[in-house]
Amino acid sequence: QPPRPTAEGTPAGPDPVQAQTPSRPPEPGAPPVLDGAFLNGLRDMHRPGGPDEAGELIAMFVDELGSRIDAIVAGVEQRDMAAAKAATHTLKGSAGNFGARRLAAVCAAIEQSAAKSQWPDAGLLRQALEWERHALVEALKAYRTAPPSSMQ
Repeated sequence: QPPRPTAEGTPAGPDPVQAQTPSRPPEPGAPPVLDGAFLNGLRDMHRPGGPDEAGELIAMFVDELGSRIDAIVAGVEQRDMAAAKAATHTLKGSAGNFGARRLAAVCAAIEQSAAKSQWPDAGLLRQALEWERHALVEALKAYRTAPPSSMQ
């Protein structure tokens, strides 16, 4: 792939999210969509009749994904390094804490590119993030219906 021009017209290098676009499956050896260790820990602490902490956390996390993706893409589209890094860092941290390893890896690549002012294509970026969101939501649905401790 030829280098992408930056706003200043100098080559920026290959797009950091190219391998994560929805039209292409994850690279071999890519982290899993969801590492269930954190959620299994919550599930293991659940007491019958008590609140569903895992379910509540899943709902909150999924509800916030769209607005966080929008904030990242807006920062990239506007070439606002501070906004792009802040939004990406927030989602990377949430995804990492939640066990969404692939989403966290995509965010880390975006964050590193923004720090170097190497701006990925906003359309490809949105595709990659939306693909990861879809994959994560499906994995979370599977997790919610799986027997306890079946997801490692």
